[in-house]
Amino acid sequence: MTTGSPISSQLNVLGNGKSRVDLLATLQRQLTKMGWDHSDSFAIQLAVEEAVANAYQHGNQEGQHGNVDISWSVSDTEFKMEVRDQGNGFNVEEVPDPTEEENLEKLSGRGVLLIRTYMSAVEYQDGGRRVIMRKSKSGSTS
Repeated sequence: MTTGSPISSQLNVLGNGKSRVDLLATLQRQLTKMGWDHSDSFAIQLAVEEAVANAYQHGNQEGQHGNVDISWSVSDTEFKMEVRDQGNGFNVEEVPDPTEEENLEKLSGRGVLLIRTYMSAVEYQDGGRRVIMRKSKSGSTS
């Protein structure tokens, strides 16, 4: 079932598992309501998990700097999310490429790679404290 009116939501999330589970369940319901297929929904959920985990763990130092602020909108053609933390930020260009041989066994950089892979567009702003992700629905002309 789809509807022409986009769904917009906001949430302040602590890093605990229940908050993340609730976020992902809400997001899944909204994506389903707007007619997103399983493949696109999976891609969005994976990117969202990575962005929220990075903001909580690296940005907010496991909650020491406050909550992670999240806002998003879902239409029948586009998903958009903003994730903001209150940490010190980072330079995304300095994140090691996990596909390079010297980084294959390192954990850093995998989340950024997954987000870039699964989203249609990704921007890091405010010194890396804010990530804006967009995904166009597969087969959509928007």
